Amino acid sequence: MSFAGLCVMISGAASGFGRLAARRLSAEGAKLSLADIDATGLAETAAMLHGAAPLTCQIDVRAEEDH
Repeated sequence: MSFAGLCVMISGAASGFGRLAARRLSAEGAKLSLADIDATGLAETAAMLHGAAPLTCQIDVRAEEDH
């Protein structure tokens, strides 16, 4: 399956599986929107990616006031 040109949103992108997914989907050509509470980790993930710079958002998806 090709992800070229598709837009993908990943929460928890600062580390672990979220970071892995971001790297893999970026390599496949997806346009990414990344979210995480950890701004430093989020920036590190964004710096690892290929292609267009992702949209990043520091957010705690568990906190209703952040929505």
